[in-house]
Amino acid sequence: MPRTLLFLVVALTAVGCRSSSSPLLPPGEQLRADVYWLADDAREGRLPGTAGADASARYIADRFAALGLKPAPGMNDFQQRFEMPGPRQVDPSTTLSIDGRPLTRDVDFRPLSLSANATFAAGVTFVGYGVADAKSAYDDYAGIDVKGRVVLAMRFEPKRDGKSTFTGDESYSPAAPIAAKARRAAAAGAAALLLVTPPGAAGSEPPLLPFGASGPLDPFGKTALPVMGVSAGTAERLLGGASLVDLQRKIDSEFKPVSYRVNGVAAAGRVELKSSVIHAANVVGVLPGRGALKDEYVVVGAHYDHVGRGAFGSMTPRGGIHNGADDNASGTAALLAIARHLANLPLRRSVLLVAFTAEESGLIGSNYFVKHSPVPAERMVAMVNLDMVGRVRDDTLFVGGGGTRPGFRPMLTRADTESPLKLKSIGEGGFGPSDHQTFAMAKVPSLFFFSGAHAQYHHPDDDADRINYAGMDRVCALVIDVLKQIDSAGREAYVDKFDAAGFMNNPHAAARATTGPTTKSTQSTQPAGGGGASLGVVPDYGSDTAAAGVRIGGARPGSAAEKAGLRDGDVLIAWDGKPITNLYDLSDLLRQARPGDAVDLTYTRGGQKTTVRVTLTARQGLQ
Repeated sequence: MPRTLLFLVVALTAVGCRSSSSPLLPPGEQLRADVYWLADDAREGRLPGTAGADASARYIADRFAALGLKPAPGMNDFQQRFEMPGPRQVDPSTTLSIDGRPLTRDVDFRPLSLSANATFAAGVTFVGYGVADAKSAYDDYAGIDVKGRVVLAMRFEPKRDGKSTFTGDESYSPAAPIAAKARRAAAAGAAALLLVTPPGAAGSEPPLLPFGASGPLDPFGKTALPVMGVSAGTAERLLGGASLVDLQRKIDSEFKPVSYRVNGVAAAGRVELKSSVIHAANVVGVLPGRGALKDEYVVVGAHYDHVGRGAFGSMTPRGGIHNGADDNASGTAALLAIARHLANLPLRRSVLLVAFTAEESGLIGSNYFVKHSPVPAERMVAMVNLDMVGRVRDDTLFVGGGGTRPGFRPMLTRADTESPLKLKSIGEGGFGPSDHQTFAMAKVPSLFFFSGAHAQYHHPDDDADRINYAGMDRVCALVIDVLKQIDSAGREAYVDKFDAAGFMNNPHAAARATTGPTTKSTQSTQPAGGGGASLGVVPDYGSDTAAAGVRIGGARPGSAAEKAGLRDGDVLIAWDGKPITNLYDLSDLLRQARPGDAVDLTYTRGGQKTTVRVTLTARQGLQ
């Protein structure tokens, strides 16, 4: 692979297209300026529905106009506006009382965003941490009947010397998350779950769990029972005056459950949460092609949203504005730099440039775009997605989707040869948790470029001063090379044979071998299963999560779901007769299943209920 200084200078100059008539900053300065503006504290993390996200959409639209882009066919301006599910909100009718004495909301108790809407009134049972671990033969629910009872549990799980007794280190087991505790309580027949932060963690935790502790835009929907956080004082009243500190110490030191029915104490309450709507917008511009192929389109995309102040999707509990300089101000700035260059080329095909919103919420923006596209998907010859391209290290750039079109691999080989960057494949298929997946599902050949994971992923320290701007220039140059080749090549059909094995659930995890461990926290094309079983559905995160069931956006090619005939719009409601209320339920059922298991899956389509026999397959690759 050539590494000459001459080519490097040529490549970097090519990116910005230094037109003397341009009112913009010089190319390198403009790239940096775009990242700094999008990742400024004033944008407050660009969470959909916030002033920072709205300002970012206007900024991108203004930049499109300055670059000479036009609104897409049928659009009056650059913003494709739509509504998406917003955070659930607490209705004033939400209450909690102990032995008939009312408590004060947001002081003594607070409902959680994943809670079901329901009333309850029952005696209280303490269930320790409310967890179970088969390897350790530990189960807080063993030998105690909580059916119809209000259960009180501590957060987290047993610890010794600051480490989880289950995992042996500072991480937690799958039993510790709030949603897992809620599923366990519901499965045991509890009427409600009340959670308290144990005293040992009080120094670093708020007295009450935040309403959105499981994510204010929780794509997994509500749980099957009411869930509230309570203060330590409220917890001890529920315990009839017993010491929470003593109970925690006993569990942690002896590593044995101390669950018991509290005599003479009853709790009653009501949770009423209302759904809300967020007004969001993709930003769409077009560079018209010339000649016979001008009605064919190449899509270049990047998401501009991030996770706001971190209640949703953060990898750290400390809060603060998550600026998302790499994720994905870098991809958005690269999109603008690429648009600047393409605006000065004689294009055969038209180019749609799209800045998506709500990628972090579950690919909602790109899903809306594909389903309400200004041009039919059949006229899209390729999609190129840029997500986290700002932290190039060792001159390495990761690429996915190279097998979704026969011509992609030689195009990438040529671009690799001509670039100072080294391309490394992270999967040949089109499925993965970024916006290219929605195009792959529509059978549009799709590529995904990604510079690798890092410790600041979904963290307040993902700031603009950490970006490798020279590396971003090289990414832009390489992507422009690929786009030029797509523009001059013939049209080819989508190839789905690699999708059956899975692209990857986590492109960021795909780079672990070279960039260190991390996880993508909010999106999954297949809920993980400890048994390695796969159904192969793609959840529709943009649907109404207040409704019971799991609405799907499609099925992975070659998957059990596809073989069973499941398709976009189906709503999964039962598994061997067990209700599927939300993605938590589906994930839990898959976790208990094994490849080869046959289950009766019930779904609704157009109001009609159908049950099919589905044989689960094995998860493959990095799923």
